[in-house]
Amino acid sequence: MKCLQYIHFMGIYLSNIDYICRKITNYDSFYCHTYISVIIGDVACILFLNARLMRIHMMQEEKIEYLIRSLGIGSTYRGYRYLNYGVQLCLKNEDYLLSVSKLLYPQIAKRYNASCYSVERDIRTVVKVCWDRGNKQLLQEIALRPLCSRPPSGEFLDILTAHLRNTPTTSV
Repeated sequence: MKCLQYIHFMGIYLSNIDYICRKITNYDSFYCHTYISVIIGDVACILFLNARLMRIHMMQEEKIEYLIRSLGIGSTYRGYRYLNYGVQLCLKNEDYLLSVSKLLYPQIAKRYNASCYSVERDIRTVVKVCWDRGNKQLLQEIALRPLCSRPPSGEFLDILTAHLRNTPTTSV
């Protein structure tokens, strides 16, 4: 593992493994072959895990997009992208839901090179679209409680995040 960390630190690719291993082991061929096999095993494991995480991330992103579209929010709204990214952030770290205006909106604004005010306004717009012209019935179902009036943006994000968090993910 130390050899792999050394290679990663130096930014050297697999084609230079033999050179690095000989340098580390002072040209001792037995240790060099041992390091090479360990490195190749570690690299294969890392590549496999990275591919698996990418598939899980893509599946999660597709579920978020599907849910948002099912609620009647189209991708023609800027708030669609903001809402999508905001839900991703909230799924990774639930603390964003505790301070939407101070933590979440600035993070979304930074990602999309926009102001916090425009992020807030555009998310509020897509919530209004969902409530007025979208699938209000689905929103009521995933909220797990009756909604008498349009939910604020933070509550809307919380509803989507809680629904996605409690929905089982298919295995990869």
